[in-house]
Amino acid sequence: MKRFSLFLVGYLCVLGSLFAQLPTQPNPLVPQVIPQSPSFSTFQPPSPHLQLRQQQHQEAMQRQQQVLRQHQQAIEEFKAYQRQAEIRKRQEAYAKQMIRYNLGYKASPQATAHYRKAFRILNAMLEGTMPLSLRDAVFAVENAYHNDTLDQAAFNQSIEDIASLLKAYVKKKKYAFTTDFEKNSALVYLMQNGIRAKHPVTKKKTTIVPFRYDFEDYWGREDHTKMFVTKLLRTGSGNCHSMPLLYLLVAEALETKASLAFAPNHSYVMFQDEAGKWLNYEATNQFMASDQLMMGSGFIKAEAIQHGIYMTPLSKKEAVAQCLVDLTLGYEAKFGMDDTIAHFVSPIPKHAPRDIHGHMTMANYLTALWASVEKQLLEKKEDYKERKDLEKFPKAKRALMERNLLYKTLDDLGHEPIPAEIYERWLNQIQQAKQATHE
Repeated sequence: MKRFSLFLVGYLCVLGSLFAQLPTQPNPLVPQVIPQSPSFSTFQPPSPHLQLRQQQHQEAMQRQQQVLRQHQQAIEEFKAYQRQAEIRKRQEAYAKQMIRYNLGYKASPQATAHYRKAFRILNAMLEGTMPLSLRDAVFAVENAYHNDTLDQAAFNQSIEDIASLLKAYVKKKKYAFTTDFEKNSALVYLMQNGIRAKHPVTKKKTTIVPFRYDFEDYWGREDHTKMFVTKLLRTGSGNCHSMPLLYLLVAEALETKASLAFAPNHSYVMFQDEAGKWLNYEATNQFMASDQLMMGSGFIKAEAIQHGIYMTPLSKKEAVAQCLVDLTLGYEAKFGMDDTIAHFVSPIPKHAPRDIHGHMTMANYLTALWASVEKQLLEKKEDYKERKDLEKFPKAKRALMERNLLYKTLDDLGHEPIPAEIYERWLNQIQQAKQATHE
C-alpha cells in the first residue's frame, strides 16, 4: 500500500510538470533606424556630365517630334494634292462636255480700265447723275482709246477757240447772230470756207482753214483714230463721223440748237430754219442737201423714216447714247469682240430705243455668241449634227432665238444693210450735186 502511495505521488508530480505554464520568451532587440531628411549640407547636385546627357536626350526627342510633324504635314499635303488633282480631272472632263454661253473677256481689267471709266461717265449722263455734255461724252470715248492720255482742258479750249473766233468774225462782219438759224448759218460758213479773225482773249489774228474730207481709210479700219474729233482738230481732215460731231460740239459751245442724224452708214447734221423746217447739212461735203438727195442711196425705207432711225434729228441724250456705240467700236478695234460689248450697249434700249446702231451692235454680239455656241456643240456633242437637234439643247436654242429676234427687230424698224460700193456711189452723187449747185 505504501509502495502504491509512493508511486501515485511520483506519477502526479510528473503529470504536474507536464501541464504547468510555459515561461514567456522576450523579443529580440532590433536596432532602431531613424530616417534623416537631406539638407543643404548633405545634398549633392547632378554632375555636369549627367546634365549634358539629359539635355542631349531632350534635344533628340524634340528633333524626332519635329520630323514626325513634318512627315505628317507632308502626308496631308500629298493627300490634298491628290484631292485637288481629282477635282481638276473631274472639272476638265466636265468642261469637255460643257457648253460656254458667253464670249468671255479678251483683255485684263487693267488694260480695259479706261474703257470702263468712260462707260461710267456716259452712263451717269444718261441716268441723270451727271449733266448731259456731248463734248465730255466724245472726249471720254476718244480718251479711252488713247489710254487716258489726252488733255481734256486742251480739247475743250480747241472747241471754245473755234466758237470764240466765229463770234469775233460775225461781229466784225456785222452779220446777224442771234437766232439758232443765224448761228447755224455762220457755222456752216466756217466749215465750208474757213475764217480769219482776232481772238478775243489773245488778240492774235487766227485762221481756221476749211475742214476737208479724208479719203484715205475713211472707215477707220486700218487706223481707228480716223474716226475721232481729236484727229480732225489736229489734221483739219475727217470723215462722216468726226465732222458732224465737231459741228455739234461747236454748236453746243455757241448754245445753239443742232442735231445729229443718220442715213445708212452715214451721219450728218440737221437744224431748223426760221420757219421751223428741218434742213440737212452734209458736213463731209459741206453742202446743204435735200431730203431727196439724202434718200438717193435707195436704202432708206419708209419704215425707217417712220420709226425715226434715219433722217430724224436726235436729241442730245440720244446723241450721248450713240457715244456708247462709238465706245464699243473703239473697244472692239482694240481688243476684239467679247462680253464687254454687250455690257456697253445695254443702256441704249432704255435711253435711246430707236438707236439703230445700238441694235446693230448687239446683233453683231449675239451673232458672234451663237457662232461660238454652235462651234462647241459640233465639237463636244455627238448628238448635235444640225439645227434641228437644238431641241435637245434648250439653252443653245434660246441663244439662237435671241439673235434671230433682234434681226427681226432690225427688219421691222426698216433697216437694210447698204453695200460699200453703193454707199460710195451715193457719196459721189452728193459731191456732184454740190458741184452742180456751185456752177
